[in-house]
Amino acid sequence: MGRTELRIGNWAAMYFTEYDYSKNCKVEITDFKDIDDGVIKISPIPLTEEWLEKFGAKKIYSDVRIEGEIYWELHNIVFTENEGEFSVMIGELPGVKNIVFNKVHELQNIFSLTGKELEIK
Repeated sequence: MGRTELRIGNWAAMYFTEYDYSKNCKVEITDFKDIDDGVIKISPIPLTEEWLEKFGAKKIYSDVRIEGEIYWELHNIVFTENEGEFSVMIGELPGVKNIVFNKVHELQNIFSLTGKELEIK
């Protein structure tokens, strides 16, 4: 996980080298210097149903389904899950782009494009 993928407020797994201790934390401005100095090592958090529910996402059901896909709704945006990978369509025709993601910070960054910050409920 490169620090260029991170924004202040993203959730990430942080390993505090001095204390041999790790936990999931929100990235703060001071963390970038600590990352550069080697005080903190940072890893992405896999996106799971538990994390989706923490952000307030709900499974939705539709008569029109592709087998194996699960549909999620969060802040009026629908995205799909299939075998642990999530995807959302962004843009308008003809320039629609399918964004594939599977990490917590990636979901947060996608929603930041809408002007909404995801908060844990």
